[in-house]
Amino acid sequence: MFDLLIDSQDIIYYQLFCELKKKNPQEISQLVQSLKCRPSKLKERIKRWQESGRQREAGVAFIYRKKKVRAVFYPTYEQDFLSILLHRSITFQFLLNIIKDPYACLADLAKEMNVAYPTLSRKKEILKDFLKPYCIEISFKKHPILKGDELQIRWFLFLTSLIVDPPIIRNGVTYFNRYQEVHQFRITQGFRIEPFKLTSGYFSEALPFKVEDRSLLFLWKQLTGVEPLWLHSEINDKVAYALGNATDFSKRMICPLQSAMLRLLFLSSLFEGPILTYFPLSNKTNETGIKIDTYLNTSLEHYAEIAHRHPELPTLYQHMVESVTVHAY
Repeated sequence: MFDLLIDSQDIIYYQLFCELKKKNPQEISQLVQSLKCRPSKLKERIKRWQESGRQREAGVAFIYRKKKVRAVFYPTYEQDFLSILLHRSITFQFLLNIIKDPYACLADLAKEMNVAYPTLSRKKEILKDFLKPYCIEISFKKHPILKGDELQIRWFLFLTSLIVDPPIIRNGVTYFNRYQEVHQFRITQGFRIEPFKLTSGYFSEALPFKVEDRSLLFLWKQLTGVEPLWLHSEINDKVAYALGNATDFSKRMICPLQSAMLRLLFLSSLFEGPILTYFPLSNKTNETGIKIDTYLNTSLEHYAEIAHRHPELPTLYQHMVESVTVHAY
């Protein structure tokens, strides 16, 4: 999703990276078809990447040899690579400036960024389309610039923070601490959450208290796995059955995967917009993810609506199952 904000001169590098994550190396004839560009253009861009020294900065090298292109990178480097390309993007820098100063005017931001006013005005339209899936609007006519439900805005800023500074250690404590930073940042800007009772999502019947700034942190401890989830056993049992039916995992392997899937379901039920800042790619088919999705769709209340809002769920299930398989051996 965030790749939509990469500047036009850099998008080919991210697309090339994604294609080579699927299959590495590839014939250049295959890549130009996927990327819809001429062989001469692709070879020229690869040469430019090497000569500019960006491969050292990004930790990603593209090598063209004997009519094949190979990428050299760490297997889990996609989020970091995306971050580096986005930091070079005017559109992304524009977004970060809006987050930093929700009461700025467009003319002042153009001067601060040393960007022509018409250029920044065009970037504003790109941001409008980008933010729609998150149910967030952007307008300079009336402050604050970002408009929407505060829960949703903090969710989006949390995802953005993971792109701005991808965590080295990626676990529940790290993610909770990152969300806590976003949470406090918004409060210091003057944006608070008035107490309300959740009336939708899988948390609505499991939480006995109203949600406000303090209790929201406890909710996020559950969402990140720092605290156990408060939920009805029915949801837990159905997710466990779906995993057991779709895989041949032992109970020892299913248990951590089950907890992670439940948190994913709760996130999906509470928030709009893509769950991940990048989309996991796989060389395998999505058969297991589709099996899990099909069972939950027929057995879990409200799931059809959640799956409609988050079509990425089957692929995320597949990604999670494959991750557990890799770490089990």
